[in-house]
Amino acid sequence: MRPRADRRRVVMSSRIRCGAKWLDARMVNVSPRGVGLTATAPPATGTYIEIRRGAHVIVARVVWSEGLRFGVHTQDPVPVDALTREPDSSQPSADAVASEPQIERRRARRSLSVQHDRSRMAGRALEFAFIGILAVSAAFAGFGLIKEAFASPLVKAQQALAD
Repeated sequence: MRPRADRRRVVMSSRIRCGAKWLDARMVNVSPRGVGLTATAPPATGTYIEIRRGAHVIVARVVWSEGLRFGVHTQDPVPVDALTREPDSSQPSADAVASEPQIERRRARRSLSVQHDRSRMAGRALEFAFIGILAVSAAFAGFGLIKEAFASPLVKAQQALAD
């Protein structure tokens, strides 16, 4: 049996993505190939998740789950030192609060959703206009064909009556 890798006990907030759901989680220990976490609704064993903390993204598979705690085995080595050095964004420092305003990322996603809806509505309007123009063109073409079809016998009838 291989010796277990050194684990560093930590308490760091993070976000995890399971499928289409995002959850808040807390890292409780970190090693080069695994992370121990706690969450209110831990994912099932075998589930692939994405852990985000600051600029770091960790892809992992849940290998055990017990109560609110669960452990994951990572796809790539975890940069333990870089991960633990990053400040906890859930509790900003006084310098960070004073220097610049915090931007909530969720609002940016919502604005992208609004932009997507506007683009979709503009596309529908263009499609409706194109279909309308096509229908009017077809109506004029049909009118011309019907006028021509009725004009020929009327001309012959007028000529016969004129003679």
